[in-house]
Amino acid sequence: MKTIRNGGPRARPGDSRPKEGDRRRGKAAAAPRGRPVSAAEVRAPWQEYERRLAAKSARRLRDHAPNFLVVAPPKTATSWVYEILSTDRRFFMPEKECRYFSHFWREYPLASYYAQFQNPFGAAWRGEASPSYFILPSSVIATIREELPETKLIVLLRDPGERLWSHARHTFKYKEGWFRSSSAWRIEEVSETEWCHALLHPVIRAYDDYAGPLARWAEHFPAEQILILTSEMVGAEPERAAQQIYDFLGLEKPTPDSPFLHNRPNPSPRTALPGSIAELLAGLTSAGRSRLEGALSRQTAQLANDLQAAMAYWRDTDQPAALATTLPKPPGMPPQPDWDRLTTATFPPDLLSWSYHSAELPANSELLGLASLNFEYHYFAAPSEKGMAEESLLRRVQTLGTSIIEHDARLSGIEQTAVTLRERIGGLEAPDAIRDQRLAQLERPIEERSARLSSLESSLEGYSELISSLAVRDTTRDERLAAIEAGIEEHRLQIGSTEAENAVRDQRLESLEQTIEERAGRISGVENRLEEQEQRAGAIDAMNAVRDERLSSVEGTVKERTGRLLAVESRLQELQGRVAAQEAELREIARHSDRAIELETLLHQQVDRIAAVEDAAAERKTESAAQNRSLVELRSGLAEAAAGLASLGAEQQRLQAIGGEVAELRATIDKALYALALLQESLQGIDADLSQSRLSRIEAELSLVSASGEKPNSNSLI
Repeated sequence: MKTIRNGGPRARPGDSRPKEGDRRRGKAAAAPRGRPVSAAEVRAPWQEYERRLAAKSARRLRDHAPNFLVVAPPKTATSWVYEILSTDRRFFMPEKECRYFSHFWREYPLASYYAQFQNPFGAAWRGEASPSYFILPSSVIATIREELPETKLIVLLRDPGERLWSHARHTFKYKEGWFRSSSAWRIEEVSETEWCHALLHPVIRAYDDYAGPLARWAEHFPAEQILILTSEMVGAEPERAAQQIYDFLGLEKPTPDSPFLHNRPNPSPRTALPGSIAELLAGLTSAGRSRLEGALSRQTAQLANDLQAAMAYWRDTDQPAALATTLPKPPGMPPQPDWDRLTTATFPPDLLSWSYHSAELPANSELLGLASLNFEYHYFAAPSEKGMAEESLLRRVQTLGTSIIEHDARLSGIEQTAVTLRERIGGLEAPDAIRDQRLAQLERPIEERSARLSSLESSLEGYSELISSLAVRDTTRDERLAAIEAGIEEHRLQIGSTEAENAVRDQRLESLEQTIEERAGRISGVENRLEEQEQRAGAIDAMNAVRDERLSSVEGTVKERTGRLLAVESRLQELQGRVAAQEAELREIARHSDRAIELETLLHQQVDRIAAVEDAAAERKTESAAQNRSLVELRSGLAEAAAGLASLGAEQQRLQAIGGEVAELRATIDKALYALALLQESLQGIDADLSQSRLSRIEAELSLVSASGEKPNSNSLI
């Protein structure tokens, strides 16, 4: 079952050669080439599948059976999964693409397949990666489920168009499929017609359907045993893809990562496609995506979610394309292709016609898968049609090392058996012919195996130099390791001193923390006192605001009444002018009229009353400067008038003439006195409202004015 990577011919295992009858059956199963094949002939080789896999010889090796399989179409990063798991010692994987369940079950018993997973390293996880398993029919998958019930499946998908183009390039590189008979040796020599023929080959089209194979595997294996990834995730996020694989298998992702984690073994570079090939790929991509989207509703919830997450990595998934029933082809394409003999001998005519003309699924997709597997088996079974490729030196060394370890174990067992036999023979008193015969029979295979051991030892001499060079490298590494250990010891000493310093710092930090806690308590007390002071200040501010409002209202009242005093002062000035005009007349009238004396008496009385008013205003100290000035002038004017009245005696006639005017003047003076009385009452109300500080300032002003003898200024008093 061991095969050369990249689709090379298989190499039969050395320990399990097929029987002659198996060879005859394998040859008989191959359909004759050159004539069309029927569906019955396609199914014929698979009729004995269950019988051959149910052989009793496989039961003793079932403990070595694989417990995981990589089930994926070709060109979907299966080589990447194989490489990253092969470099982990917890995994054992034989040569990639064993393809036992799809191809070599016809020639080898199941025991030989299980024997491939006997590993001397005791790896807990054993598996393989065969892309051909993806299109197995439902009956074959049911048999695998019965034989390997606990096996986990790692499924890899890829955008249908990207996978088709990569698969076509692969067939050109290894001269498979349509290019088996092509004369082009460089990719630039391939025409558009040949590319379209390669893309429409039934083997490539068989792997284009994702929905059908996934449904068949999900029918027999539960969703918990299936992991779905995409090649696009591997390319964009390889760490995430590897982590999902390890999580799925219940393992911890190793560190450091595998050297193949960021290096794809078989990368497919992107190239610009001609128009006709791009149209054909677009039609095939649209058909594949539509079938997969339609199958989501028939899957379990977990698998549907995994498929949707995988499809999210594909390009242009948000732009649904119209599903075409026929495939676009370039103008040079013939109406019917000229398939090679192996293709016509393994695929029925209806499948060949479907592959070339239709974008829909065939009527029987399982038959298409069986025919594709038969094609691949017959193709790889003909060594003359494909040259043998050399195995890499690393794989050969690994295989030889495994064989040496196995033979050493078997030789040690044989030696123990020989020692036991010698002891038993030495204990016998007389020779026995039967025992001698059995001993001879046992010594003969011992000699043969000794010869084989000597040949193995001779082959090991070639590796002694390699081992010596490895020993030199190990010595160098030991020296480097000793230097690293010395550096580690120095770092440990530094860490010890640092830890002592950290202990002292921790003690200081604890004392500082206690001091900080004490000061935090004191600060909280100060903050409480500050809050109380702030509350008291707020209350004082509120009282001051009330007082300011009252003071502003009092000032408004003072301003209003000051205006009224100014109006009274202006009226008194007018009266003063009128009195001055009458002074001259009163002088002449006072000398000649007794009436003038009486008026003088009355005037003196009025003057006394005015003086009394002035004394009252002075006591209150609230009169304005304008009122003081008006009263002083009025007093002086009245004094002059009194003096003039003394000389008015002779002018009694004129006094009678102006008596009426004097009467009017008397009425005006009465009105002024009444206004002064009202003003006095108003000033008494103002005294009750003014604050003590304001009154003391007014008293200081009045004391300064009285000391200097100047006239008081009403504006300064206000």
